[in-house]
Amino acid sequence: MDNEFDTNNQQKRESPLKIVVDSFLTLVVIVLIIGFLFTLEKHMYWLTVSIAGVFLWVIDIVMFAREFEKDRKRNFLLPIITCFIGSVMVLCGTMLKKDPEMVKAFVLKHALLFLMLLLLSIGVGLLFCAITEPRRKRRYCTVRVFGECCGFATKFSSSRGGHRVHAPIYKFHFGEEEYCVADKTFSRYANPQEGEKRELYVDTETMDEIYEPIRSGKLRKFTYGLGFCFTVIPIVGLLMMYFER
Repeated sequence: MDNEFDTNNQQKRESPLKIVVDSFLTLVVIVLIIGFLFTLEKHMYWLTVSIAGVFLWVIDIVMFAREFEKDRKRNFLLPIITCFIGSVMVLCGTMLKKDPEMVKAFVLKHALLFLMLLLLSIGVGLLFCAITEPRRKRRYCTVRVFGECCGFATKFSSSRGGHRVHAPIYKFHFGEEEYCVADKTFSRYANPQEGEKRELYVDTETMDEIYEPIRSGKLRKFTYGLGFCFTVIPIVGLLMMYFER
């Protein structure tokens, strides 16, 4: 029996409460966006920053809810980071209202320091993902099979220069059934040729996730390289700033 890629998982029927909550959160987001644009137009920067922080809180609620809906494979790292950033923005907005001149002077004085810390946090995040993501996949993808690349799932990535990125779809047999499952990592690099056969590890409980060692290894090296650059450069910059004092 063949299982098509886009029908592997049956969609669960949404409850009326979930629909109401999602609709309410959508309305809140629209109101926040309108408020953000209005305060930006009126040059009310303290309120603009605060609204942006509240907007991140709302997005954070949605992300936490989505993770709790999962029976397993929960990952709360991104929601926690988003919550922290939103809290910092609300705090900055409050400080801007109380003493805007002090805040502006502080930001201008330490702008380079903030930039170095931002780059450092990006580098640490990339290294963390490069270390933990393969381990997470291997924890659930435990059964070894051989699959043939039968096509690609494609999406448009505005964060990567407006290019299309791809995830290979592998066809393989498990038991008496044939499956087509797409890798969940999209990239322009390290993709197999269509028709190429590769070793896979499959999550046989859900049949919705695979781990492909060759592609994963190449992408992991690329992420390590980016993370190393984004980590070393700000560390060198911070050391230079320290010794110049």
